[in-house]
Amino acid sequence: VGLDDFLCGRVTVHHSGLAFDCDIDIIQVETGKIYKHIGQLYRLEDEKEALSDSVSQLKRYLRSLS
Repeated sequence: VGLDDFLCGRVTVHHSGLAFDCDIDIIQVETGKIYKHIGQLYRLEDEKEALSDSVSQLKRYLRSLS
């Protein structure tokens, strides 16, 4: 919701040693190229927390568009 049909939100979770880092982006559906970088989260201890916090940040961004 809030994006053109050719765009979608993407959350990427990276495991780096003892913690998880996340990238939050809006990407082009067909090419996978980054259209807009929304943010990053660093040094989260739990993978589920990392994903949940990233999705929440993406939701806040999308709500700000409407």
